Amino acid sequence: MINLEQIQKLEARVTKAVELIRQLKAENQSLRQTIESAQSRMEELERLVDDFKSDQKDIERCIVRALDNLNELEDEIVDPNSGEAAPQQEATSGNGAEEEEEEEEEEEDTNLPFEAKGTQGSTPDDGNGELDIF
Repeated sequence: MINLEQIQKLEARVTKAVELIRQLKAENQSLRQTIESAQSRMEELERLVDDFKSDQKDIERCIVRALDNLNELEDEIVDPNSGEAAPQQEATSGNGAEEEEEEEEEEEDTNLPFEAKGTQGSTPDDGNGELDIF
């Protein structure tokens, strides 16, 4: 027969099982909330990644356009008659500032009217301190 002691042990086991089920249900609910939170965060991060990729593509397009504009500018600088590029400034000696000034003066000479080209840079002194430009 079944005695009272066996019934009490059975009751204790059932009570432990019920408590364990309650704990597991609470843990399960907590884990589900964690998963939902992680999924919403993951979706947010995926949106950020997509935005980042889109921004990167926009940046890449802007850089490509800027490079194309620079190439067009470079092509415009190239002399269409000779196919050679215009002289570029290079600092090969000790004083780059003097070289830049000389190159600027040469550029100014090419932009002057025909009559003034021969007299630019020369300062004939006829005694009165005035320049002869004609």
